[in-house]
Amino acid sequence: MATVRASIVHDISGRVVSVARPANGTKVKVTVLSGPGQSVLETDIEEDDIRELINGKLRVDTEKKNIVSYNQ
Repeated sequence: MATVRASIVHDISGRVVSVARPANGTKVKVTVLSGPGQSVLETDIEEDDIRELINGKLRVDTEKKNIVSYNQ
């Protein structure tokens, strides 16, 4: 699978609230807003990992600013 740029909204503990990415072939800048107690991490991620984020198998490591498994 391909690597894509994604914006991941997460809470203070790293739990993913939402994931946004531009549609394939577009070169627009996406602006993602977060709610109270939430932050946005913009990162390059494998497309298959987006499903894992949504399913709750991955989280954001808020200290290292990257994606990790819940086991880490």
